[in-house]
Amino acid sequence: MPTINGQQFPIDQTTEMGIEFLGQITRHLIEAQSVVEFLSTLVGLKLDELAEDLSRASGTAREAFDAANLLKAGAQLEESWSTGPSRPKAIFARHNAAVAAGAPEITDQPPVPLVVHNLPTPDFGPAPPQARGRRTTCGQPTKTTGKPCAKRRATLDDGTQADGCSQHMPDHQRPSWERHKARVDAWTATVEQHHAKNREHLMLETVALWLERQSVELGYDWEEFTRRLGAPEDFDTDGTAPVQQSREQQQGLCPDCGPLITDMSVLASMSLRALLNWAAEQRPPHWARPVTKAGGWLLQAPPKNDAKEKELSLYVAADALLEIRAMTPVSDKELAAREAEMIGASPPAPTRSPVKPLSSSVNAPRPGVRPTGGKKPGKSRRKKR
Repeated sequence: MPTINGQQFPIDQTTEMGIEFLGQITRHLIEAQSVVEFLSTLVGLKLDELAEDLSRASGTAREAFDAANLLKAGAQLEESWSTGPSRPKAIFARHNAAVAAGAPEITDQPPVPLVVHNLPTPDFGPAPPQARGRRTTCGQPTKTTGKPCAKRRATLDDGTQADGCSQHMPDHQRPSWERHKARVDAWTATVEQHHAKNREHLMLETVALWLERQSVELGYDWEEFTRRLGAPEDFDTDGTAPVQQSREQQQGLCPDCGPLITDMSVLASMSLRALLNWAAEQRPPHWARPVTKAGGWLLQAPPKNDAKEKELSLYVAADALLEIRAMTPVSDKELAAREAEMIGASPPAPTRSPVKPLSSSVNAPRPGVRPTGGKKPGKSRRKKR
């Protein structure tokens, strides 16, 4: 077993901290690829080797992240083929071997904790029909040598194959081929345009995130930092890069909104914590994945076809509270101080008789379970003989 500082860690096991670090490594490597793509506009160097190395490294890190989550989920593994720890690919192979022997397969893997996400995929419409069956060669004699043409047969608009390639097909099939080619070109151009826009979106979002992270970690003033680097004043990039405005800028836009923003963030944080504490006491739904924090299943997007209406409503509420907390520029220290003030300033309990609490024997309903209203089933009474 591996030994660190005299402590041995069991093979084929993992910890939450290890999974967290692997996720962070994978995220930073993925972000680094977008930053390197942006560097091509800043330095006169050919960085293709660096981009390839980062791509391979991010793929390897993703395999390690998935393999660690597989171990955390308790996946059954075939006996190891070596005496030391297995590589991530060996973990997948051992699990597949165990599945082939009758063990249950684990397919639901948690995603990498990314901060910058892809743009929503638009509806490209139905893809043009592909050629039915295996595309055979043209076979028509060429004009120069007279040998059979080795090109593939063209595809018509109904998915059938023409009687030749684009050069040797009969004239009555050419209009159908031209219509199919126009549909393929238009559909491909739309897809490529979206991919190019998504790459630009990821690049600008990631660059802005890294600059902002650098200014915060090193204590730089944002305006002075971006001015020294020669970046635009707000680095807004036509609204594509998420840059937090400074507290002074926000107060300049709305001088009286500072306390309101702080209180809104405090209430969102308290409400979210209450929801998560409640969720920690419930049995997670069958669609929930293993989580790193108690009650964290509430923040996992449930499958719409596999979750009940109440479960979806709870998820939407928790996600909205999380978004409100993330969008408000309030530090954790300010948040805790304001929360303590709000709790201390809460009105005292009324002197009248309080509402009778629920019985300790009545548990909160699990997600998807109809509440019983605290009623216990009555005891059956035996008839006297």
